[in-house]
Amino acid sequence: MEGCPPEAQNGNAVVSISVECLSKPDPGFAAFTYPRLAKLVAEPRPSMLAIGAFDGDSPAGLALGDCGPGDGRLLSLMVDRRCRGMGIATQLMRAFASAAGERGIRRIETHYPDHLASRPALEAALSNAGWSEPNLGNVQIVGLAGAMSDVGGRWPGVRRLLERPEPYAFTPWSERTARDEAAVERCLGEGSDIRPPDPLTWRTSFDLDLSFVLRRGGDLVGWLIGQRAETGFGPETTSDEAVSVHYPAAYCAEAHSRSGILIAGYHQAFSRQAELYGPRSRASYRTHPGARAMLALTMRRFAPLALRVDRVFTSRLHLAGAD
Repeated sequence: MEGCPPEAQNGNAVVSISVECLSKPDPGFAAFTYPRLAKLVAEPRPSMLAIGAFDGDSPAGLALGDCGPGDGRLLSLMVDRRCRGMGIATQLMRAFASAAGERGIRRIETHYPDHLASRPALEAALSNAGWSEPNLGNVQIVGLAGAMSDVGGRWPGVRRLLERPEPYAFTPWSERTARDEAAVERCLGEGSDIRPPDPLTWRTSFDLDLSFVLRRGGDLVGWLIGQRAETGFGPETTSDEAVSVHYPAAYCAEAHSRSGILIAGYHQAFSRQAELYGPRSRASYRTHPGARAMLALTMRRFAPLALRVDRVFTSRLHLAGAD
């Protein structure tokens, strides 16, 4: 793995920097990522990729990502404050890309919110490492469940679906069948510009009262998963006074994308949440990358009444040999 120059000047201090792939757990790097990801450094899963920067024997920076099936993803990038401004972040990203390529990954991407304090530094590192110009990938909305249910119920198309839902229906996720599981696998394997979110990613944190299968004529054509939110992007996402629910995975098969069934599914979830946890409980969801129509609808309908709107930007890097 290519490292940084052996010596880099930082003010009056001279630090010796090296960059390498972390092949075994190293709890010393846990402070160089978000708290929710720290466990992935101390107890990594096989798909994780961690590239560490060392100042001598001490941790000085970390690029952490996931290189499982499909595209790779850079989840976090952090450099020790005393070592910033020396190109270490760029070196970490180049080393991450090289290691991802060795694992057969053809494209890597990263996502970050517009309010990220280190956004200028991150975007400079992305540019220096040859990543694409960041573009608006999706939007996360946080609002009150009652208000979000009310606005959805006022849309004529959604109201028609709720009054006469046939041939569509919503059934509890907990009641899915083996046939449904096979349908989920088919949806995940379909070649599409919009990569479906795997619902089982959140299987340990489902709120089964707020997770649904979307059906047409009895067949599974999508899903909407709810989970109790313990942490979020900001103070509006969670509250000590109210239950907060995040909807991390929502999908509708492309053939039904213009039916309104997914919006009706959100309405169903927000209404049920308001019944269970009160109209002032917090509800949040993120539009799926590539779903431009959903992004536009979210900004037009939900953003005006939201407690918080986060615009999430995406940058990508195609690796050698990629199409």
